[in-house]
Amino acid sequence: MRGPVATGWPRLSLTLTVAMLLVALALVARAGPYTLRPSAVTATATEPTRAPPAPPLRTPDPRGEVREEFSEVPGVREVLPANVLVVATTILLVVLMACAVLSLLGILPRPRSHRRGSPGRPGEPSPVRLTGQELALGVEEALVRLEHGAARDAVVECWLLLLRVAGEAGSTARPSETAREYAERLSAEQLISPGPLARLAELYREARFSRHPVGPELRAEARRALGVLQTELRSGVRL
Repeated sequence: MRGPVATGWPRLSLTLTVAMLLVALALVARAGPYTLRPSAVTATATEPTRAPPAPPLRTPDPRGEVREEFSEVPGVREVLPANVLVVATTILLVVLMACAVLSLLGILPRPRSHRRGSPGRPGEPSPVRLTGQELALGVEEALVRLEHGAARDAVVECWLLLLRVAGEAGSTARPSETAREYAERLSAEQLISPGPLARLAELYREARFSRHPVGPELRAEARRALGVLQTELRSGVRL
């Protein structure tokens, strides 16, 4: 559901773009046409008096207007308006701003990334489905690790080991995900039963964040969940 900020931003952007275009048009209108001004002709005291320059030639314009020409008069140069550069710069900035706004609104095409993105998460690498053998090896390694050390540490490291194996295949845990949310997504991406993964996620949270003592029963439950996964991977049938 889009909030008022999300819906109001496109309108505000378009309004600002139109306003900048109007300002640019106003500056162009005020600049007026180019003008030609004769440069001053000076004489030093030591130079002899010279005859005044000939008046500018007036030639008829095809539209019926009289146009002054200074091309034949010495000492005459073309002078551009001082604000032409300002107007040109303003127009360029307005065009760039308009392109940026249209790109934000999705009207202009954006360059495509060469990385494959997972659905709903642009920029993330697409998960690569693990083979049954790769997953089975990860589960076996977790079972071995589960038998060593204190129960709390063993359960935590068992879950982290599964995360590492899945992350190497592209199913990396996101910072905003809980352990249960990650277990659900991992089950969907790797096509394995959600039950054992969800149970392992619960055991991990209890072992890591609980304050009560963790006994061998937690280790036994983790062993059972890993055993279900191992049986499923060996048979190729979801349990």
